[in-house]
Amino acid sequence: MSAEPLSVVLLPGLDGTGIMFEPFVRHLPPQWEPIIVRYPGDQCLSYDELLPLARAALPSDRPFLLLGESFGGPLSIRLAAERPVGLCGLVLCATFAGTSAPWLPRYCHRLVRPSTVLAWQVSGRFAAWARGLCPKEVRRLFNRVRHQVTIDVLATRVRETVQVDVTRELTEINVPILYLAAGKDHVVPKSCLRLIQQHRPDVDIHTFDAAHWILQTQGDAVVRALEPFVARCVNRQFSPPMLQEAS
Repeated sequence: MSAEPLSVVLLPGLDGTGIMFEPFVRHLPPQWEPIIVRYPGDQCLSYDELLPLARAALPSDRPFLLLGESFGGPLSIRLAAERPVGLCGLVLCATFAGTSAPWLPRYCHRLVRPSTVLAWQVSGRFAAWARGLCPKEVRRLFNRVRHQVTIDVLATRVRETVQVDVTRELTEINVPILYLAAGKDHVVPKSCLRLIQQHRPDVDIHTFDAAHWILQTQGDAVVRALEPFVARCVNRQFSPPMLQEAS
């Protein structure tokens, strides 16, 4: 693994607080500096409005990796498509490039209301707990998060996931891409990964025997999966241009 200093810019899921990254960050090696982007919990912002906030968090003095989890995936794709200086790789974690609910017509985003999200939130968590997919630590994190994000904000973000399409941006990314897939994901369907593969057949895929919360429950295993990917990304960035073209 490269000893070069590296920043890992983390774009969070639906909650946007960054709290859910805590278990994963504990496993990062010391030369990987985590930069956690946090979305305002009291402002109903679209992907377009969140993009400048995320862009402002990118480092300018060292190579960095973008990691977008769930809701944060489309944001990380859009940022990577801008080809910022220093970006050496993109990691997509249990996320999507098109609608997160492909079985729904896109106009259904208008039907997402705070009351709908509240009902989904309660029933979805209960179902996950009943199936044993929501470990105790994840439940503790949820309890900390739920008071920091309003239901109106969550409804706005869910509407964004129903209508999002960043497949064009996906084709414009010029760094390696790694997809971390949850084998027991009950939030993001497998069709979302297939859509990404259609537009980027070169994407690397690492599947974990886990539910949607890969980073929260598989932190050590995720770091082991990232180490060879990061080494390849950093070596590619610092290799001569002619060598990159030939590889």
